[in-house]
Amino acid sequence: MNILQEVMPASLEGVRPVFQIVTGVFLLVITWRLASAHVGWWMRTALAGAWLLAVGYGLIGPLFHAGVLPAFSPALPSDEVPRAMAWHIARTGTMNIGWLLFGLGLAGHAGLFRGVRGAHRPVLSSPPPSSPHPHESAH
Repeated sequence: MNILQEVMPASLEGVRPVFQIVTGVFLLVITWRLASAHVGWWMRTALAGAWLLAVGYGLIGPLFHAGVLPAFSPALPSDEVPRAMAWHIARTGTMNIGWLLFGLGLAGHAGLFRGVRGAHRPVLSSPPPSSPHPHESAH
């Protein structure tokens, strides 16, 4: 008997959907907490991306692994191909658009786009130059 089979309580294929669900919920909760403390379009963009990632990781991905949603395979009947294609596009679009919005939102919130026209807001304003008191000399 293989020692690895005795030690591992579950297979990697069995744990993958659970890991995906935890990842999706974690990204959503962390982004939600961050967005509740900060207001603006960048955090809304990141939150929209986190929602898409939560749906992709927490719902669509595990349904693919469970076999509920059809995946492409050579044994797939021809009448199931459009359905498999639609779910593949939904999964790919959800995940890619989710990561794009999530990354853009966090990058914008971090201030990486301050050089872009219209997005520049000074973070710290320098104090106005102090003039010497009338009793002090300028030297």
